[in-house]
Amino acid sequence: MKDHLLNNIIGQLSRPVTTRLQHHEQALFCYYDAFLTSVKPKTYKGALTQALWIKSMQEELNEFERLEVWELVPRPEQVMMDVKTTFLNGNLRKEVYISQPDGFVDPDNPNHVYKLKKALDEDI
Repeated sequence: MKDHLLNNIIGQLSRPVTTRLQHHEQALFCYYDAFLTSVKPKTYKGALTQALWIKSMQEELNEFERLEVWELVPRPEQVMMDVKTTFLNGNLRKEVYISQPDGFVDPDNPNHVYKLKKALDEDI
């Protein structure tokens, strides 16, 4: 076997040789990863396991703060009722408080809630 001149070698000598099978396995992993990231989670908890969805939710929460949709306030003393509903565009006629979403609780104020400043529905 003849030794080749180092000038004729392409690539890094310290890196091991990669076979076609290894390239195929890496390609399959990339396809699998791309498939998983394109699947929409079915639940909120499912979304909290995927970095892409966490980033998207964080951006949405930041947008609420930028638009001054709500403010973080101490939890009121009154008895509160948890009602699941949607608020769309408009002015508020009632005080509405919203718990901090799981996974996005302010570490400095974990017992605070959001006080809605702008309705997301005109009937509130």
